[in-house]
Amino acid sequence: LNNIILNKQKNNIIEIIQKLDSSIVDLYIDDGIIYIDTGLKRFIPIHVAGDGLKRLLSIITAIYDAKNGIILIDEIDNGLHFSVQQLLWKAIITAAKQFNVQIFATTHSMECLAALNMATKAYNEDKVLSMTDDEIRYFRVERNNDVHKIYAYEQEIFNLAMEKNWEVR
Repeated sequence: LNNIILNKQKNNIIEIIQKLDSSIVDLYIDDGIIYIDTGLKRFIPIHVAGDGLKRLLSIITAIYDAKNGIILIDEIDNGLHFSVQQLLWKAIITAAKQFNVQIFATTHSMECLAALNMATKAYNEDKVLSMTDDEIRYFRVERNNDVHKIYAYEQEIFNLAMEKNWEVR
């Protein structure tokens, strides 16, 4: 985060974080502690805002550091309540597009996949932010004995699979 602030990119990060919590207007670091400005009389430590915001900030700063590269996120939904996962995905998609980063994320959670599906739909409903169908891919790895098989889902098929509650994990 210090690197982002030093490179005068803090406002870009704040805009992305605001997708999760619109009350955040500023970030500040002092003695290794991250503080947020939510419009109160003083900054508050980020840990007061919950794990979702800390997790998002961690992912967004990693995306920023990986500009024009890739990032791997194992169990992306760990520690996140399902109610914030759609907002998290919107923020991640925004950051990935803004900083040109390809993200590989894993999950075993149907709620997380449903949240990604909904975030993708919501993102595409926004005329300014829309993306092409090939920008997000879903893969399922299935193991039978010692043989692994990978199934790829295009967006349209994934939408149908989610609507019909097919097993895609």
